Amino acid sequence: MISSIQALKEYLEEIKEYMQLHGLNADNKSLVLQEKIDVNSLKQKIPMIPPTYINVLNEINLFKVDIGYFSVSPYRLGDKNIVDSLVKFNTDETKPFYNFLKQHGLVCVGSWDGDGSLICVRMSSKKDKNGEVIRVDDYINWDNPENSSIYNLAEDYTQFLVIAGNLNQIHREMNEDNSNYEEKKQEFSERLKILKVPEEYHKAWEMFL
Repeated sequence: MISSIQALKEYLEEIKEYMQLHGLNADNKSLVLQEKIDVNSLKQKIPMIPPTYINVLNEINLFKVDIGYFSVSPYRLGDKNIVDSLVKFNTDETKPFYNFLKQHGLVCVGSWDGDGSLICVRMSSKKDKNGEVIRVDDYINWDNPENSSIYNLAEDYTQFLVIAGNLNQIHREMNEDNSNYEEKKQEFSERLKILKVPEEYHKAWEMFL
């Protein structure tokens, strides 16, 4: 079980070593921070980006990193770093979801590659919800979205990353033996409780199993 960012780092390093041992590209598996993030530039371009998310950027590398089916940065070919990715993705007015994100006070920080859903952090005026992580279905009508296409995932990005790591562990175990689905589904639910993830987020995560 993964219970912290440090444990997540170690878990992904193990996967990286395994992939490299088998001649696979593992560049997208390291959370080790290689260079300091230009936080001031990011805040200038996206002023309301939540401090809880900034704290994560100062601690670990998210650029081009995948955790299972989650891309934990909005990387696109040609992006130079995480700040470049975030700014380009969230300030491009030609994107169909630009107005939706702006109106709802959201910053896209990643995606679920299983269906292209956006992973966002909330920039709400409500202090207790600032930094909350949201999943938004990519196939919704951006001009008139339904609430059923928007899911709350975590209190902040640190909690989101830790849960994502646990989900990936469960997925890998299920892939080894797909007859144990119900058992692993229950185990994942127990992990959410141990991690003290509020129950309001549990159902949204179970949809990823």
